[in-house]
Amino acid sequence: MKMKLLLIGVLISVLSFSGLAQNNSVVVTSNKVKYERKGKDVSEYKKTFEVNYPKFSGINNSVALKNLENTVNYWKVFDMTLEENLGDYNWLENLDYEVTYNKNSLMVIKLRMDGSGAYPDFSEKTFVINLNTGRRIFIRDVFNNVGQVLVKVDKAQKAEVKKYLADMKKENPEDLSTAVELLADKQYTAKMLDEFYIDDKGVTFLFDYGFVHAVKALEPEGRYFFTWAEIKPLIKRDGLLGRFVR
Repeated sequence: MKMKLLLIGVLISVLSFSGLAQNNSVVVTSNKVKYERKGKDVSEYKKTFEVNYPKFSGINNSVALKNLENTVNYWKVFDMTLEENLGDYNWLENLDYEVTYNKNSLMVIKLRMDGSGAYPDFSEKTFVINLNTGRRIFIRDVFNNVGQVLVKVDKAQKAEVKKYLADMKKENPEDLSTAVELLADKQYTAKMLDEFYIDDKGVTFLFDYGFVHAVKALEPEGRYFFTWAEIKPLIKRDGLLGRFVR
């Protein structure tokens, strides 16, 4: 009897510890900081820029928290430093984020950088993050056959371009030749598969066509959505996305 009670106590302790180790969601709060440039050649309207830092709490593991902060560090993600932006380099105007999913030990966060030179421009990065480790999830972590995933997304991208050009031929024929030229070398590759996000309905893969500002309005959407049922055969059942297809 004593041995049975001891085993039950150990089991409860293990389960309790496991529960503490899991981070089902994270609390995200905004910390907006306005910086002033000290460069001598900075125009008046470029004197300041704003960074909206995401601050995280509610994570049980200090290593996971540190990893998460490092994963979404604007300066690392966009390959620049705060120091250089405080001087004469004045393209940057704003850094911001948006959390679109935050449960089931997963977080989807979009980081955005806005700035202007001759023309305004922006760049976005979307990450799916494992809240138990704080690290970004890559396609190979949650899908069985990356090659088959690429086939599905590539087919969707080609279908998008075909429909896009057909619609433009009807609605804006004067822009058709420009669009055809811009899309001629736009090929979806396996490396691009890591740009995806999830929600309760399914998975969306992203493709940045990279049109320049002058023709940005002509750019296709570059969003390829698959329901969990559609993508189910390719998902690792023991991975973090397995919960959606059981």
